[in-house]
Amino acid sequence: MRAMLVFLIGCSAPRPIAPASPVAPKPTPQVTAVTLVELVVGATEACVRRSDDAVWCWSLATATTPHPGPPVEAVVARGARHLVAMAHGTCAVFAAGMLRCWGEEPAPVPAPLARLLGDAKVRLVAVAPGLACVTLASGHARCAGADGAFAVPELDDVLELVADDDEVCGRSRAGMIRCVGTPARAPIIRVTEAVSLGLGRTHGCVAQATGRVRCWGTNTQRQLGLPGGGVLARAVEVPGIVDATSVAASATETCVVHRDRHVSCWGGGPDDAAATPRTLVGVTDATSLALGATSGCALAAHAVTCWRDAHEPPTIVSIPH
Repeated sequence: MRAMLVFLIGCSAPRPIAPASPVAPKPTPQVTAVTLVELVVGATEACVRRSDDAVWCWSLATATTPHPGPPVEAVVARGARHLVAMAHGTCAVFAAGMLRCWGEEPAPVPAPLARLLGDAKVRLVAVAPGLACVTLASGHARCAGADGAFAVPELDDVLELVADDDEVCGRSRAGMIRCVGTPARAPIIRVTEAVSLGLGRTHGCVAQATGRVRCWGTNTQRQLGLPGGGVLARAVEVPGIVDATSVAASATETCVVHRDRHVSCWGGGPDDAAATPRTLVGVTDATSLALGATSGCALAAHAVTCWRDAHEPPTIVSIPH
């Protein structure tokens, strides 16, 4: 038998194979949800500002058009940081302090407001017929009317500016309400812990940090939430409201958002029954609200609900995201 020689050439003991390094998963891009952060309602249109600073507007319901129109992006307002409702249009305030307006009027920027626009950076704006006021980045306030522009130290460093038919009022850091114009109520309303201000044609209301609401002015339509008519020169607490987070007012009504985000309103009639707050059915998840001459709207994170008659079902306005 022949011997077989087996040669192992170039071979060695097998080496252990190192485990493959785990491949780290690619991070998932974070998508920030776009929410709705600001709402204004004028006489004929409403606008909302999204968290990405895009602005969408729509026409309000009327007696002949029972539902709001479809929302349309206001391209001229893209990048706005603050919105202002006017009688027949809307203005947008930008981070640099400049202001752009649009709407039905032939000259969208009202003449009193145009007198205030210069090199100074604008922070807050409020416009009433024949009167406009702004607060500047410096904290100082200026107003303008038919007789020109003037400084308003009473409104310096306010946190909120609101206009009605004939005056502009501001909410100060100290919780006081100061007004300029031709007021139908006392020019200074002393209210502590005010967190929200609403003005109607002849009355005003504030929501306090405690959840209470105080109102003053004319009560002919029970818009102060009290029985009886008359005029009150000082702020009086509205009975039954203990958890309000914001307030808005129209010529004849007052509405509030509650902590559970439902909305209730009172006023709108000469009978004492109108003074009792009534819940708006179908309005939920509201964070704030605004009232115009004939319509109201409530803001939620992703939609707006509007109504023309508080006794009729509201309409949801879907804002594109």
